Amino acid sequence: AVLQCLENISDLHLRLGLFSIIWLTYIKHTFEDSCRLVNKVGKLPKDHLCIQDLGFKSECLKSFLNIAKNYLDKFYSCSLKTFDQAKQEIKFEKIWDESLPSLVEVAQDTKTVNIDILNLNYQISCTIYYQCHFNLKFTKPLDSLYDIDYQYILEALAGNVVQRDISMKCSEKLLAPRMKYLTKLTRTAVETISCIDNNEESKSYNNEECLHWIENICVLAELWGVDNNYVRRQYVTGLYHMGYDELAVNILGLITEPQLLLPSVLAITIQRLKRSLENSTNQPEWIVSMPPQLYKKMQNTILDPSIPAQPSLSTTTLVLQKLVSQIAKKTMDAEAMQNIKLAELIIESCEL
Repeated sequence: AVLQCLENISDLHLRLGLFSIIWLTYIKHTFEDSCRLVNKVGKLPKDHLCIQDLGFKSECLKSFLNIAKNYLDKFYSCSLKTFDQAKQEIKFEKIWDESLPSLVEVAQDTKTVNIDILNLNYQISCTIYYQCHFNLKFTKPLDSLYDIDYQYILEALAGNVVQRDISMKCSEKLLAPRMKYLTKLTRTAVETISCIDNNEESKSYNNEECLHWIENICVLAELWGVDNNYVRRQYVTGLYHMGYDELAVNILGLITEPQLLLPSVLAITIQRLKRSLENSTNQPEWIVSMPPQLYKKMQNTILDPSIPAQPSLSTTTLVLQKLVSQIAKKTMDAEAMQNIKLAELIIESCEL
């Protein structure tokens, strides 16, 4: 309701000032305490810790962090608008000359917000909220995923510290932990998908929640300087890992570097083949007809219990064929050529 009211204020100076006042008065302190607690625990805190440090339970914490994230998103969007209109002249009777300034005056005279600091606060809100929503375990996220001390970022938005030059481009050492965090988020988002109709010929899925989260994860990746194609590759890998092959095939057309996706798809496919072979009624015949190098790879593979127990070899073939055809349109190096040959051997073996 507050955000709706703020967005309906036409005067941008007044709107931005009120965004700042409301943040500092009602949200900032609880947000800071929440960030410190989650950073210390490394996951969604249990009820007793939330009550002890914040005064409410963990479910309320998730709701609050979602509100804070949405608020900072709108706050940031407002700060990016062009302020080409003059501040509104406020007129009042002389009787009020000695009184305290009105809310409109205070809002209009609020210090200019540092856009980069506001952006970083929004990034932090996404990081902490997503971790709590999915209850991900990630040690000290605000220390390991950000170059700048998060305490400074939180205080700088209030203007309580000396402003210093900051770089929005993260150091190289942060890319690996950020990609790891994004991968965890993406794989967990895939787990929200449910199968509505398990008909072997035409499966249908409820993946609306997953698509919503993938979009959010892509926004965070972009803010972090991580290519969205990385998130898409992790998304396809997650879909394929869970056996949602039809959904994976639909996304493959969006992958700009399919050769980077092939190794993880091949690893899952080897798992599928080994499981199918173990459950097969004609094992000897299948082993004899299988290329030796492929059978050796299967023998050296330890089964992953998280991969579906009854994989569909027909949809496995569909995914591999689509991926190989995508890669064939690109310039390939020696490793990609080798992976394609293995994929083609697997396709032949699936069709036996």
